[in-house]
Amino acid sequence: VVRDLRSTIDHHILTITDRDNQLKQARAALNHAQQSEQAALAKWEQERKGFEHTIITLQQNIAELLAQRQAAADEIDKLRDALSAAQSALAILQKQREKEVADHAAKVKDLQLVI
Repeated sequence: VVRDLRSTIDHHILTITDRDNQLKQARAALNHAQQSEQAALAKWEQERKGFEHTIITLQQNIAELLAQRQAAADEIDKLRDALSAAQSALAILQKQREKEVADHAAKVKDLQLVI
C-alpha cells in the first residue's frame, strides 16, 4: 500500500512537474510573441511617422510649387501687359512716322511746285 501510495505520489509529482514545464514553455512563448508584437508595433509606428513626414513634405512642396506657379502666372500677366503697352506705343510711333513722312512729302511737293 505504501509502495502504491508512493508510486501514485511520484506519478502526480511527475505530472505536476510536466505541467509546470509546459506552463513555463507557454509563458516563454507568450513573452516571445509579446516582444515580437511590440517590435512589430514599434516598426509600424516608425514607418507611419516616416510616411506622415513624407506626406507633410510633399504637401509643403506642392504648396511651394503652386505659389511659384502663381508668381510665374502673375509675371506672365505683367509681361503681356508690358508687351501690349509696347505694341500700342509702337503703333502710335508708326502713325506719327507715317504722318511725318506724309508731311515731309507734301512740303517737298510744295517746294517743287514753287521752284
